[in-house]
Amino acid sequence: MRVSLRLSLYILRLFLFWLFTVLIASGAVIFLFDSVELFRRVAQNEAATFWVVISMSLMKLPHLLERSLPVATLLAAMLTLWRLNRHHELIVVRSFGVSVWQTLMPLAVGAATVGVLELVAFNPVSAALYAQYQSMEASVLKRRSASAAISGGSVWFRQPTRNGHYFMHADKIEPATGRLSSVMVLRMGEGDRFVSRMDADRARLGWGYWALYDVTIEVPPAPPRSAPAYRLKTDLTLEKIQDSFADPATISFFELPAFVRVLEAAGVSAISHRLHWQSQLAQPFLLISIVLVAATFSLRPIRRGGTRILFVTGLICGFLLFIAMDVITALGASARIPVWLAAWSPMIIATMLGSAMLFHLEDG
Repeated sequence: MRVSLRLSLYILRLFLFWLFTVLIASGAVIFLFDSVELFRRVAQNEAATFWVVISMSLMKLPHLLERSLPVATLLAAMLTLWRLNRHHELIVVRSFGVSVWQTLMPLAVGAATVGVLELVAFNPVSAALYAQYQSMEASVLKRRSASAAISGGSVWFRQPTRNGHYFMHADKIEPATGRLSSVMVLRMGEGDRFVSRMDADRARLGWGYWALYDVTIEVPPAPPRSAPAYRLKTDLTLEKIQDSFADPATISFFELPAFVRVLEAAGVSAISHRLHWQSQLAQPFLLISIVLVAATFSLRPIRRGGTRILFVTGLICGFLLFIAMDVITALGASARIPVWLAAWSPMIIATMLGSAMLFHLEDG
């Protein structure tokens, strides 16, 4: 039997109501706990005022809501079906010959629509705000002095010094070893006054210094001179360099492919960025698979009893699934498994499990 449009819209409206209710409630809880944690971290920092901490929490909130969307979808789908089941609406619908798949179609369409809207509309805003949050966190909490960045396929470093700062540019970098190629250093004095320039064939990061090799040094108005090696002080470490490159979550879904090409052109591994892009692409399909998983624990008739236990069991299984997703993502980020497999396998596994159990339920 074909499902009426009015019934489909009714189920869809109920699902969206529960989804946004869960998101608002979880957002309030996340904001509260994140603010408390930030206040604890800045307790001894006079620069971090009350409003600075609140604004940082608000900037981080959209990113955290994005991460909680699969959990919210699971809860919303289970609450929707439990509500329909509790009021015996599912029994009436099934008595007219409507199958489980037809009943779940509005929920799947709603989940996919929310996933697409999150990808094309919410994600760019969330990424921009999260980038601002990380910038404020670096300046207010961590107070990093040296920094690294990727631009145009090459790498830039900035290091404050006693009387100014210097910029270092390199065509390539090996983040695992801290080796640079085709290096240029511009030393600036107070008031951004140019002091000197150094060009080196290569450089290597040591313990508290950059070691430059085959160096040409220019200090106007003196003529250039050459040196086999030269040392520049720095407080950068390999860990700081790797952490300085943009977090995938701070880059919009639409800008990630171009950023991946820039990273790879600079010789930096882009596995985490490619994995994040693939995971974002799989998000709408993952939400549909979560609806299938939620349905297997929410369609048991009330008259059979045990619905509350089954509901709690569904939540536990859902959270176990999300833990497995984190493990698979970690394996993908460490290059233990292919990126596409790490991004898409949670959706495939959830779809297969949910479909198998629903086929059994429908046949029964």
